[in-house]
Amino acid sequence: MKAKHIFLLIFSLFVQLLAFSQAKIIDSTKVDSLRKSPKLSFDQRMISIDIFDPIYGIFTAKKGAKAQISARIYKKFHAAVEIGYETNDFNDINWKSSANGLFYKVGFLWFVNNDVQNKKNGFHIGAKVASASYTETIEQFPIYGQDSQISFQSLPAHSEQSFWIEFPLGARIQVLKSPFYADFMIQPKLLLFSSKNYVDPLIIPGFGKNNTGFNLGLFWGIGYAF
Repeated sequence: MKAKHIFLLIFSLFVQLLAFSQAKIIDSTKVDSLRKSPKLSFDQRMISIDIFDPIYGIFTAKKGAKAQISARIYKKFHAAVEIGYETNDFNDINWKSSANGLFYKVGFLWFVNNDVQNKKNGFHIGAKVASASYTETIEQFPIYGQDSQISFQSLPAHSEQSFWIEFPLGARIQVLKSPFYADFMIQPKLLLFSSKNYVDPLIIPGFGKNNTGFNLGLFWGIGYAF
């Protein structure tokens, strides 16, 4: 009986030791998998203020300002948020309209290549979803009567909402050895949807004139790394 008890004790200890070793193996496997799993980062932060629109507004009816905040989230992918305000006029073929309001853009930038010495330098492409909430006033629109006579009417100010996508292409270059960067983007834009209270919006803040549903914008600014 004593031998049987000793055998059971040894066998029980062996089973417990085996279970403990398996648990250690599983834990080490989890640690290795966590080490190998990709980690999100939040570095290479940059805030950029556009200087093109304020200068352009000195000579045209388009006036406004916009800024972008971006940060690297994974490898070469940077999250980007852009916000701005714009007021503009539309005057073409007997139509006159004005609009003003805020616009927002959310998306990502992917850096095609990076400077080895400075990861914040490089060329990038990306995609953004944009929305504008604004007020439009149709100051004049034509009404054609008999004998080709034209009369004009107006519509009161009304709220509108528009959505579009854009695919920015740009570059970011450090200015000397300072924390400031030259930030440039070309922004092809494709209109997706607009609300329609009276007629289709003629001018959309952040997007431009709604003639064909496609526009090309510019972001030419100064960035600050923080």
